[in-house]
Amino acid sequence: MKILVTTNLHEVKHQIRSKMMLILDELSKLYKDTYIYDPLSIDQVRPNERYKYFSKEQGLNEDDWDIVIVQGNHHLLSVVKYIKKKPLIFLCNSSDLIDQYIDFPNLYKVIITDDALSMKFDLPVSLISRININGINYWNIKTSKQIADRSKVLYFATDETIGLNVTRIMVKVFNTNPDIDFTIVASLNVLSILKSLVNGNVKLTKTPMSLKGLFQNHYLVISSKEIAISALLSGKAVIVAGINGLGGQVNKDNLKDFIRTGFKGRIGGTIGEEIPEQLLDFEITKTLKTVRTYDPFNVDKLDDLVIRPLKDAINNKWIDQLCLQMENCINLYKYLKSKAGRLLLKPKIASNIQLNEIKEKEEIYTVLVNEISGKVLGKLGKDEISILRLCNGRLCIHEISKIKIEYSEKDIVDFVLMLWKSRILIFNSITNI
Repeated sequence: MKILVTTNLHEVKHQIRSKMMLILDELSKLYKDTYIYDPLSIDQVRPNERYKYFSKEQGLNEDDWDIVIVQGNHHLLSVVKYIKKKPLIFLCNSSDLIDQYIDFPNLYKVIITDDALSMKFDLPVSLISRININGINYWNIKTSKQIADRSKVLYFATDETIGLNVTRIMVKVFNTNPDIDFTIVASLNVLSILKSLVNGNVKLTKTPMSLKGLFQNHYLVISSKEIAISALLSGKAVIVAGINGLGGQVNKDNLKDFIRTGFKGRIGGTIGEEIPEQLLDFEITKTLKTVRTYDPFNVDKLDDLVIRPLKDAINNKWIDQLCLQMENCINLYKYLKSKAGRLLLKPKIASNIQLNEIKEKEEIYTVLVNEISGKVLGKLGKDEISILRLCNGRLCIHEISKIKIEYSEKDIVDFVLMLWKSRILIFNSITNI
């Protein structure tokens, strides 16, 4: 696969540059023919010699590339002058484009790489993905000497969406252990609920910008998902408890199973599974005893060889997602290019398209409206709508043409492709064909 990545590592902000370099590093490992192209650079600055560069002087010929990945609005507008057919993937890691209408016939995917950005593009939802390439923050820290005299446990309340069922069990157990200091980290809304429920040994605090200080001042962390992973990588003892129940302390024997199930709770547990109070109490006591047996200022009991699979799983997840998106886009392009391939595509109405019926001179028409922008995309008659309603994502174009025998197969293909280019129809994943 030959990939062209359009970006300017010399000019972009440090935070975005770090993300782009991470993407380039990983793509270069997987695909040796990965090149950087900067259409706006005058002297083709080389901020890092480990990447391959494609200069403007060579001329941008779209036949040379399988796919083009673009970062930056100005780059996108420049590249589409030359790349008119090959698949484009737009990486959005800035808020510059959020309120702008960005669309080209060969724009196959918009990938948002920042969790803080919304997805307000005027495109079908299926064309927009979010890939978090920030990874999970962790620190090489040791327990603070200030906490040597007492057991301190940190709990993150992240179950607000399921009625705080897990957190309420935690509070009951915490209240019955006055010799242990507990800290509950939660949103302000949750803290206001818990304020009247906790005893004096339970401290409430809002979620901070960085978890490093909290990790440093506690022996044990009780949490799930990303926070549990962050605590593990930071060398803390961790009890997994979440929406899938009580998973218990993470150790070298169960780590792979927790990785497989996403640290959501009990391995094999189900959403909303109740946590037994006595079992939770026992798990906390047992884990604290284990932690205090070791040097209290160095409680990293899972050495790097054991933790490495977890680090690899985190690092590989986002690049696997990006590669899958690229392969899907390239495969779709190949199907569209082939007459036989087009017939196998399964069209369906985009999720942001609204169908409104109107009557004009005794004729009933259906107006197609983009719900996001309110823009009218077209007006179809009764016969055209009868074809459109067969586009349900289950029937391929060939099957639709067999049902609508009054039309030629070519007419059906042309009609579907016209609606696809107008973003009225999308195609189901090629993997579903």
